[in-house]
Amino acid sequence: MLGGIPSFLSHNSAYGEQLEDQDVDISSGSTVSHSGGLTIKQLTGGPYTINNRGTIEATNVTSNSDAIRLEVGSSVTNSGLIDSSGSANLSSIYFTNNLESNSLSNSGTIQTETTGNYGQGVHIEDANLAEITNASGGTIKVTDSALNSGAIRVDSGAAVNTITNEGTISATGSVHTRGIISINSATINEIINKGTISAQGGSNTNRAIVFWNNSGTSVTNSGTIQATGTSGHGIRLGSSGSISSITNSGTITGSLHGIANSGSVTNIVNTGTITGTSGYGIWTTGSITNFTNSQSNLTYKNNLPTNYSVVINSLTDFGKVTFTTPSGTLNFGISSLSDLCEVCEETTYSSVLSGLSSSDIASGTSGSFTSGARTHDWTLENSSGNLWDLVIASIADDTNTSVENLKPNVLFGINNLNSVTDANTNYDCDLFGEDNLCFSLGGRHVSNPTTPVSVNGLVFVGGIKVSEKFRWGGFLQSNVSHKTPSNFSLSDKTPLLGTFLVWNEKENKLGYQFKLGNAFQQKNASITRPVVGTSVEGLGKTVIGAESYLAELQYAHRFSDTTILKPYFAARHALITQDAYTETGKCALTFNKIKDKSNTILSGLKFESALTSKFSLNGNFGVEHDVNHSINKIKPTGISDLTTVSLDNSFKRTRAVVSAGFDYYFSPAQRLSAVFQHQELAYESKTESNAYINYTIGF
Repeated sequence: MLGGIPSFLSHNSAYGEQLEDQDVDISSGSTVSHSGGLTIKQLTGGPYTINNRGTIEATNVTSNSDAIRLEVGSSVTNSGLIDSSGSANLSSIYFTNNLESNSLSNSGTIQTETTGNYGQGVHIEDANLAEITNASGGTIKVTDSALNSGAIRVDSGAAVNTITNEGTISATGSVHTRGIISINSATINEIINKGTISAQGGSNTNRAIVFWNNSGTSVTNSGTIQATGTSGHGIRLGSSGSISSITNSGTITGSLHGIANSGSVTNIVNTGTITGTSGYGIWTTGSITNFTNSQSNLTYKNNLPTNYSVVINSLTDFGKVTFTTPSGTLNFGISSLSDLCEVCEETTYSSVLSGLSSSDIASGTSGSFTSGARTHDWTLENSSGNLWDLVIASIADDTNTSVENLKPNVLFGINNLNSVTDANTNYDCDLFGEDNLCFSLGGRHVSNPTTPVSVNGLVFVGGIKVSEKFRWGGFLQSNVSHKTPSNFSLSDKTPLLGTFLVWNEKENKLGYQFKLGNAFQQKNASITRPVVGTSVEGLGKTVIGAESYLAELQYAHRFSDTTILKPYFAARHALITQDAYTETGKCALTFNKIKDKSNTILSGLKFESALTSKFSLNGNFGVEHDVNHSINKIKPTGISDLTTVSLDNSFKRTRAVVSAGFDYYFSPAQRLSAVFQHQELAYESKTESNAYINYTIGF
């Protein structure tokens, strides 16, 4: 039942009686109609629900009346048609004398058609509404009104918390048309528009949204707010009104002014478009405290905002304001909404301000802008007359410092490849069986005592005895883990590979020994260039490779029954390279290829001392000296005024190497060995310690 009316109302059913003080449910295809108005009235009791999927009509209204009048708490949901028509002051829905909880949700059409004055689609007077929601496809409109029409009118102490529009709210009439109007100390706390709110037709003072004397309202627009006619305003604020915020990412336009303000506005954030066809985007004789703008052609007249912030979206997309007859002063700044990631060189944003003298800019013409970890210095430069350009300083100085901070990473990579240059002095396989074959399996741990750096790897070495005096072999080291600084990572691109050829004067390995060897490895490197001041973090990937060639002459002399001394002399050529690479991201730099070349002589004394028939100690005291050495400078490109960075000012030409270890023979063809080595590295006074443990068997 529908409050005494059957719920099975048939299509096109019409009722000439009024529905009063009851829940109402109009089904699709059904019509409830009353001539003269007040088709539905809720005056006592409640709260009530009105759910319309059909049609509710008030026709032939000739004196003040409404299709629906609600004087008690009511919830209205409309997906059909609510229509009021006539020649009088009338509304389709009228909330009045009702301070209870009310709401309106519309996805259909609410329309008022009157040739009289004060035609309202929805009229709230001395009443409270939690929300008015006009969904996508929904329409709230008034048409043909002679004077003072309003699609939604909030009046005389009424309070609406939120109006949300995703459809169309429109007013069309002869004079004073209003899309949404708040007047006579009424309050609308929030308007959210994603659709269209418009006032059109007529010859005078059309307003899409007008706040005459209310306060505290926020307007958020991502749709269209539009007023046509002779003097249309998109948003109008009266002298006694105040608005907390206008946030616009859509379009606000008026045939005269986009926004006309005679009251006070705390915040305007414009990332969309605000225009006045014959007037100005913003016209104000009132006050605006904070104004943020990204629009490139905004016009503004009269009282200056206290604080103005320009939004920079890109090198070609940024806010520009032309001021006319400015009064007062403003503080200039750059909005936190700005993106300055593309700013690498000194960058000029032309004509961000027009129509101002230096005395109009209270904050001065220079400052800084901080976003995240970056701080940009800026200046306003008077380009000509009253035009001001915004100039962002180059990031070159801070970028040079940032590049300088890459030096430890580059040198770390070179030091890390030291294992390639000395591999041929450490890896050998000289234990053979009946088949003249040798195989060794081991593990190597390398660490840098002064930094949190370490490498763990597996080592495979094989050898073949060609004759009693000649043998050759090869080795492979596969690193299973790298511990590196957080801004620098390494991983094997290729394992450490090498070969060697050895000649011994005597079968017992005493006398002279001559060894030739080479080694090669490549590692993938990820390098993070740090942020310094205005610089941008740089992320790059490259390859670090090393190759070395060794010739060593050794003489083994039996010093005693248990001790053999082995003085040696060697020459080594090594090349370590870091490939050129280009960073990813904004303000990316390109780095040149780095080559570290060295020719080195090595000399020292090795020893073996047998403690038992199976166990012996060994060690080495040596020194290596670069007879010539060269390394490229870091030469970044990508922005102007970058400087080169020298890498050789921390180079150590002469370096000590010491080691100690043992051999334990399980049998003549099986051996467990361990070597512990400490050596000075070429750069930054770093040292390296490593431990190599292996098991060797001859076949």
